[in-house]
Amino acid sequence: MVSVSVMTCGTGISQYANANISVYPNPSTAVFNIQGSAELGVVEVYNTIGKLVLKTMVKDTQTQIDLSKQAAGMYYIILQEKNIKVSKQ
Repeated sequence: MVSVSVMTCGTGISQYANANISVYPNPSTAVFNIQGSAELGVVEVYNTIGKLVLKTMVKDTQTQIDLSKQAAGMYYIILQEKNIKVSKQ
């Protein structure tokens, strides 16, 4: 079983902040959902040492991420739409 915790961090980017990004359940036991009011774009997930563990293109407002093959811990999520980045940690 993997425990995944996600915390919001500030980005200073107000353009994408209106997308209302939600990550749930948090903490998770390996599978969690990302939902926004706009297309998510590129979703990247990094572990705490900065290694990219997942990268996917999402052309929808929601997706489900499965980290069951990863070690328990905290992961950082970066959502990219064009030249705008939003981080969740």
